[in-house]
Amino acid sequence: ENGINTPSRQITLEQEIPPESKKRKREPSLILSSIPATKIVIATTALLDDQWNDVLTFFRQFSQVQLSTNLNVNNSTTHLLVDDSENHLHCTITKKIVQAAVRHHIFIISSRWLNECMRLNKFIDEHPYEIISDSHTTLRSSQHDSNATNKYLFSQNSQYSYAFAIECRQCQGSINRSELIELIQLTGAQLFQNEQAVDVLIVLCDTSDKNLNKIKEKYMNAPASNIKYVTSDFLLKSIIKFEIQDIDKYSL
Repeated sequence: ENGINTPSRQITLEQEIPPESKKRKREPSLILSSIPATKIVIATTALLDDQWNDVLTFFRQFSQVQLSTNLNVNNSTTHLLVDDSENHLHCTITKKIVQAAVRHHIFIISSRWLNECMRLNKFIDEHPYEIISDSHTTLRSSQHDSNATNKYLFSQNSQYSYAFAIECRQCQGSINRSELIELIQLTGAQLFQNEQAVDVLIVLCDTSDKNLNKIKEKYMNAPASNIKYVTSDFLLKSIIKFEIQDIDKYSL
């Protein structure tokens, strides 16, 4: 009866509300990458064709970014791009992921990070895109603190000294001997030398090694307080998680 509820009156009341009194939806603040654009060096592993096309587009848009030499993971690499299209933030462990995991400064991230960077035309924070795990193992998080006390898995400041001997013919089918030596050295452990006294000697062997007894004879008199014969999975799982695994679970 008083006309307040008529459509025309409702419009008038709406128009009378000052704009500043309306609730505004606040945009979340955008967190950017802490790595300068000129320092970003990208490697990739097991990307799909369309994801690789995104990589090429990314490099055209951000020409200051570098591609890692031969797409390999090395000490200058800052980002390893991974396919997580089947299960977000999860992936299959590859050789490059192990090589990146042992280098704490490298982000192991979903290739979706590229797309968001291109959409915003900015290098955004990598942490929300870090790969969490494969189906069995939780991956370590990146660590960019150069002063970190736990920089090495087998810390050189540890109460125990560790050394590895390599007797396995293959490691996950794709990691060769020289690459395995590099991984060992990057963990802070040593490659065993015959006259070298250590607390723990870890001998990497094949899963079903028919020559295991001969290998044990070879190291019978090694100057080590404790000798463990294990599969190479012990080293790889320890690297991926950045946590020394229960060695007895991998013993032969």
